[in-house]
This record gives sequence, structure tokens and C-alpha cells, in this order.
Amino acid sequence: MMVSWPWMKGIDVAIADPIPALNEYDDRPSVKDLISRHRAKIDNLTQEIQNDPLFDPNKHDDLWMLRFVLSHKKKNNKLDSAIKSAKYTLKFRKEHELDEEDIRPY
Repeated sequence: MMVSWPWMKGIDVAIADPIPALNEYDDRPSVKDLISRHRAKIDNLTQEIQNDPLFDPNKHDDLWMLRFVLSHKKKNNKLDSAIKSAKYTLKFRKEHELDEEDIRPY
């Protein structure tokens, strides 16, 4: 999949195999495992916001969706809360032109 972020033009991005644990106490799941574990929720969220005019499937991929799924997993109405937050983020980023260029200092 090619992404459409301006600073990643021409870069083919895929979820790589998990990196090894930092030490014997590092039992965090990999991003790949988290996406697999939350696949149905990610798909539901994607389905709910895909008709938003600011949604771009090349930018707003599984990893982007996972952030909202995990951030709202303890709320009573999880999906509605994640949808509201994702749509707000789309609007905020557009209003502040945060997707126009790479603003990272490195």
C-alpha cells in the first residue's frame, strides 16, 4: 500500500514482523498483534467514518484506527466515542493544516 502523506511519497509501507523484546520483562504485544486482536473493532470504526469527506484510506490506515480503538476501550459506548474522536481529529488536522507537510524536527 502506498501512503499519501506528503513526506512519505513513494515509500511502500507495511506492518513489519514484530521487533524482538527489549529484555525478558518486555511482554508488550507488537503492533501487528494488536491490529490482529482488534481487527473487528478497527473494521467497524473504518466503516463508520469512511464516508467522511476528510477520510483518506491511504492516510487513515489500521494503525491510525487502532489508536482510537485502544483510547476508547474503557468507555461505555466504545464505538460511538471512538467515531466521535476520530472525526474530531480529522477536522482538527484539516483546520490546522497538519497533514500538509512534515513538521517533525528531524
